[in-house]
Amino acid sequence: MRCPLTTTCRRCASPWLADLFFTLTTAALIASVLGIAFLNSSNWPTGGDAASHLLYAKLYADDLLFKGQILPWVPEVFGGMPFLSYYFPLPFIVIALLSKPLGLAAAFKWGGFLAAMLLPGAVFTASRRWLGFTWQAAFFAGLGALAFVLHEQNSIWGGNLLSTLAGEFAYSYGLLFAVLAMMAWARAINLGRGWLLAAAMEAASGFSHGFPLLVVGFSSILLLLDATASGGFRRARTSFMLLLKGHALAFALLGGWLWPMLEMHSLTIPNDASFPLESWRDLLPATLWPVLAAGVLGALMLALPGVRRGWGDAQRRATGYFIGAAGLAAVFFIAGDQLGLADIRFFPLTWLLGAIACGWLAGQAVASFDRLDACHVVCAIVLAPLFVLLRDWLALYDLLYLLWLTLAWLVLSIACGWLLRWALHKRLAPAAAPNDMWAQALARVLLVAAASVGLLGWLDTNVQRAPDWGLWNHSGLDAKPQWHNLSQLFPVMRGNLWSPRLSFEHDPANNDLGSTRSLEALPMFLNHRPVLEGLYMESALLGPAVYQVQSEISHQPSSPLVRFPSGSLDPEFAARHLNFLHADTILLRSKVAKEAIEVSGQFTKIAASPPFAVYRVKHFDSHLAQVVTQPIRVKPMQDWMQDAFSWFRTRSRFDAYLPVYSKNVQPLQPAKTASVVREKKLARDELVFETDAIGAPHLIKIAYHPRWQLLSKGSLQIAGPGFLLVVPQEKEIHLVYGHTLVGKLGMAATCIAFLLALFAFWRGRTHPSSPSFDERPLRWRWLALVAGWLLLGLAGLYFASRAPEGVYKEAWTLMNSTQYKEAADKFARALELRKPPAKKEEALFWMAKSRELAGQRAEAKAAYRELITHYHGFWIPESLYTYALLARQDGQIAEANTYLQRLREEYPNNPWALKKD
Repeated sequence: MRCPLTTTCRRCASPWLADLFFTLTTAALIASVLGIAFLNSSNWPTGGDAASHLLYAKLYADDLLFKGQILPWVPEVFGGMPFLSYYFPLPFIVIALLSKPLGLAAAFKWGGFLAAMLLPGAVFTASRRWLGFTWQAAFFAGLGALAFVLHEQNSIWGGNLLSTLAGEFAYSYGLLFAVLAMMAWARAINLGRGWLLAAAMEAASGFSHGFPLLVVGFSSILLLLDATASGGFRRARTSFMLLLKGHALAFALLGGWLWPMLEMHSLTIPNDASFPLESWRDLLPATLWPVLAAGVLGALMLALPGVRRGWGDAQRRATGYFIGAAGLAAVFFIAGDQLGLADIRFFPLTWLLGAIACGWLAGQAVASFDRLDACHVVCAIVLAPLFVLLRDWLALYDLLYLLWLTLAWLVLSIACGWLLRWALHKRLAPAAAPNDMWAQALARVLLVAAASVGLLGWLDTNVQRAPDWGLWNHSGLDAKPQWHNLSQLFPVMRGNLWSPRLSFEHDPANNDLGSTRSLEALPMFLNHRPVLEGLYMESALLGPAVYQVQSEISHQPSSPLVRFPSGSLDPEFAARHLNFLHADTILLRSKVAKEAIEVSGQFTKIAASPPFAVYRVKHFDSHLAQVVTQPIRVKPMQDWMQDAFSWFRTRSRFDAYLPVYSKNVQPLQPAKTASVVREKKLARDELVFETDAIGAPHLIKIAYHPRWQLLSKGSLQIAGPGFLLVVPQEKEIHLVYGHTLVGKLGMAATCIAFLLALFAFWRGRTHPSSPSFDERPLRWRWLALVAGWLLLGLAGLYFASRAPEGVYKEAWTLMNSTQYKEAADKFARALELRKPPAKKEEALFWMAKSRELAGQRAEAKAAYRELITHYHGFWIPESLYTYALLARQDGQIAEANTYLQRLREEYPNNPWALKKD
């Protein structure tokens, strides 16, 4: 029998009114945390990566997108970069569209937080409309999503407000569409139709962020196993075809962007840094504690037959699917560094999917109460959250008897529940059955309201940093302490898109500009004059060289690339590197860097606005295109990035030759004399030069990318550290930023897939289908599902047992306890398990050091020698020094002097080269 309260509500209001109300309420709550007035302001936002994102959003909204350049070339940073070829376009498209009515500043802020604001409402609406959950289950699931968005356990993992404030807004979009895609897939498998909606949501998720897409794709196997377990072969076959069609359509819809990215994946720089956990709280944020407790309680109440009767097949399947997908995301998190992926990008999905599933479990339990005898349980659940508020009001956090007070409160709650049950029984005994139903409905509403108040009270005590971060970010650049002083130097630094580039010092003190990355947005204020450093370092072939130069002019360099660790302050080498990279100006802040630059004699100070100063490279003679006169060494493509970086940072190699990388290793002869190369046309997507040195190699100081195509006669190759190298066979050098064959096929696939999707949608509306399934269960029907869950658990255990960072931490525990021999063995194991070269180098160094401390001199020297021979990273100077010291102690003076000479030549300003002993 239908609930009277529900029936009345449906008659009195639009079916979508509750969905709209919940969505707007939760969105307004999130916006209020951020400060609605600041979101609407015209202040340029800043903070974290957002300060740098701003440049790209402005370029995209002002010019590029509306000229049809969806994946454009951006010369403003990194010597040129394929913007959005390796990042995610959908959020920037949303911001660009919003910029027309709102202005860019407000559009950037609203567009950045739009997905996070809509997430709880989307969960509530889709839970009800697509999966048939009760409104209580949908409500609690939406609150679970809200608790996830507001958690403050971290600020870089993604999905929550702090991460979005730090610039990870694309991940929020990916999460939103991933959740909708998974709900749509659960609905499609249950109904046997609806794959088109699921495919569209899946494609939107991939167009927003790649990590949620991976979980959506691989987790769909769980749905297939569930369909096999719960039905016959017909359902399994239908489910398989639905998944196949949907994934294929999503893959095709993403073709214009995804296919070229996969084709050129080898040209990206992996960001596979791992982030060690500091405590168990890193895996369970405080805002999610009540959500988890409610979910566990809801799961326990499945033992009651009345509760189980409230679950349909669609709800059971969706809940199991989300729990399994949360487990899959956790396995990806454990295995991330072993797979070459950023592990922290997976665990937010574990939180979010788990919170939604907990909300469904708790809400379905509440909706299933059909007897007043359950009132004591209800009352206990209602009153328990109020204790959170009570202990806050009474300042009871530090009392030793808090645990006993909690238990006393729980007993009191149960007692009050029994009293309430008795009172209602006496009051309603003479009443008719409909009155009982009204009472039950009212009890459910009051329960949901009380639980909501309790959760919001808990969130209020745990949401502390987001409002302050929002104020800092959205008060704007002009409000930052040092922005006025910096802006005084803009006229001196101003140029155009093709001016020589500008480099700046990395200094943590720049946070008073809004973010340490605020300087990356300088082209916005310098008439597009390019800077060396930008945001999307994974997309930039010149990134390793750029961060090496940054370290040479910085007192505290950032060195963000795990596989390419940077050096240290070195003004003399910096001047030569800057000239090579076509950069003639540097912006410094720290006293140490400014003194070193001035003492070096390689730079001229041209302006100052304390604490900032601008310097120009003396004897700057670089050109955007120039004939190569230095010796050339042609090398194969294998591991070319590592070789190019080693060449760039090593003095002896940098002075000796220019490396060129090619599949066909044919010798190239440099020109005997330099001749002038004339610039005829310079545009974002087209470069035309004129030269008299036909047949001689020409270095084009623009970052290489396969989409750069040589239309004139000649050959195009990669030169170190990642520039274009052209050998022209005619006077004109004509380069165009076009599309590869795979890119053209991908664009065609996107267009065809879009037309097919429209046709499938029209056909579905005009010829609806209602497939029927043979629901007779198969014998041993649960075997496939159990096997899937077992395999998931075994995978987690396998990757956990091989986690290199766990082994590395164990090694340091032994090292700190002076068990050097055992520590060396653990470091050796970490060396074996680690994948990134820089992290292998680190493990190898500490293996050598621990063997040295253990008295195993021969093994230690062998390890140091291996490191010096095969690696080129951060640990080389200390390894050279230590090996030379050990060799000298062993009487190998000549060998020791050889290593010391290399140390002083290649790292003259490194502390290990300056040691007197």
